[in-house]
Amino acid sequence: MTKAPRAGQVKTRLVPPLTPEEAAQLNICFLRDTATAIAKACATNARGIGVYTPTGSETAYIDILPRDFELLPQRGDGFGERLACAAAEQRDHSVP
Repeated sequence: MTKAPRAGQVKTRLVPPLTPEEAAQLNICFLRDTATAIAKACATNARGIGVYTPTGSETAYIDILPRDFELLPQRGDGFGERLACAAAEQRDHSVP
């Protein structure tokens, strides 16, 4: 679950002491670290998925997430519903 790393829209509770741009850069670092850990855990029989918002921000992830990660737009209201929708969509797509 991720928000596109846009200044003023991510890690806003860290502003101040960080600037909005610094908070967005920190978010990018967190995304890269998390993606690296996911990629290592997935090895050969799974793939990483970035469930992102806002819709239309896919290009923000080009140099952040590994190329083999799938991007899936968030659906629903609130974090719980968005997480449930992402899980349901993956479950529905994984059934042979």
